[in-house]
Amino acid sequence: IFSLSAENFWHFLYDSLPRIYSTILARPTQKLTVLVPNSLSKTHREFLECVLPANFNLIYIQTGTWVRVERLVMPSFVSRMENGFLPSPYYEYLRNCVFKKLDLSPIEKPTERIYISRANAKHRRVLNEDQVIKYLAKFGFKTVFLENLSFREQVELFIRAEIIVAPHGAGLGTTIFSGKIKIFVLYPESSPTPFFFTQFKGLGQEHYFLTHGKFDEDADFEVDLSKFEQVLQEQIKLQPC
Repeated sequence: IFSLSAENFWHFLYDSLPRIYSTILARPTQKLTVLVPNSLSKTHREFLECVLPANFNLIYIQTGTWVRVERLVMPSFVSRMENGFLPSPYYEYLRNCVFKKLDLSPIEKPTERIYISRANAKHRRVLNEDQVIKYLAKFGFKTVFLENLSFREQVELFIRAEIIVAPHGAGLGTTIFSGKIKIFVLYPESSPTPFFFTQFKGLGQEHYFLTHGKFDEDADFEVDLSKFEQVLQEQIKLQPC
């Protein structure tokens, strides 16, 4: 299931895990062994273990190890690179497996407003985040750091979310567990890659965005506060609490 950038949570979720479901459809009863590099994080492992059926065996191998197999099953990618749009049964399978494993359910009317901070990340940090957080507090947003949450806590958080504001980051992949919510993405560059546009389109979620003039999509950046306020009030139509 491994692929380029698969240690990134978004790519793992939208590039790798759908290939597991394709294999299930093609080999519903066959005993298969899934080889996975042992470098995967705890969150990746928990997610993977949620979606594997009983006839799939899981083996973690040392990164860089050569493996001789009797027969190799190599499922195709379900979507193209940088594309989170999947056939609806794929979203449903991944979502329902996690809900069942963690004994969770969707919420009909979520109410939480969440800002996802990247202050602890190595790149793509919001340089004037204090001002952004202060402004969002007027609308009832709370700030979260996904790296401090367990996989279960992240899923529960996104189930409760009504609106999410965040700089471009892999954690936004977790909106697969949210309903038809609104997401406002802050992009460093002027022409963002379509990761989230395609993902939210497939999930039936509303994608709002604000771009900036950085050349590198991984650059730290300062949010244009006047345009930020304009999107929140004129496009999303939020009212202060």
